Amino acid sequence: EWLRGVSGGPKPKLLVTGKPLYVDDEHHPCPIEGGGTVDEIVRDPAHNYVAAIGGDIHNYQRYPMARADGRPLQYVVAGGGGAFMHATHTIPRTRSVKESEFRCYPLRGDSLSRYSRLYGRWLRLPKLFDLTPEEATAAVRRRLGIEPGRGYEARDVPLRARFVASALGVPRGDRRRRGPLRLPVRKLPQRFRSELADWDEPPFFKSFLRLDVTADELRIRCHAATGCGDHETFPPVEDEVRIPLR
Repeated sequence: EWLRGVSGGPKPKLLVTGKPLYVDDEHHPCPIEGGGTVDEIVRDPAHNYVAAIGGDIHNYQRYPMARADGRPLQYVVAGGGGAFMHATHTIPRTRSVKESEFRCYPLRGDSLSRYSRLYGRWLRLPKLFDLTPEEATAAVRRRLGIEPGRGYEARDVPLRARFVASALGVPRGDRRRRGPLRLPVRKLPQRFRSELADWDEPPFFKSFLRLDVTADELRIRCHAATGCGDHETFPPVEDEVRIPLR
């Protein structure tokens, strides 16, 4: 009742939640005790929400959608400042929104490359697991059937890269079912995750949001926090969206 009460009126609103309503191309509407969901409140045109931002998951994702009245509604995951990086390469080709409209950071290929290096270190098999960003991006392109966000030239995918992509959970297309031989990526035990899924050399693939608002517009930018010296003064913008408020 509190959320419904403060959501009333025509003033444009932004909801910040502990957990995202859309994440990994899955809808989590957040049921409310007594009936209804948080997402029903957000989607109601009478409440005039323009965006919903949730944390918890340690990466950046954005799902551009629309309310019933056709006005844009942005669902954002913004947990990229967390202590370790949640993988994005396990996100299937999106169904909630067009794949070409979906945004994430790190890019799936960079995520796979980083986790391949982590597994190469953990298992002491770097020659088998370690993939360059170019190799990982090509493997993601092949399994998901998407055009990658970073413009590497198309290349053949070696058998080793195909194996690593499959073992580390890159889905086939938009399938949700996980392969039987997949190594744990998202389901690492919590007490080990921070130590295992962390590293001390850049790029770190962290991120933060900057929000600028005027009477006419809300501007949301995702900045990368790479740890690289040449990005310290001007952190690169990985994604940007402008939302009209009138």
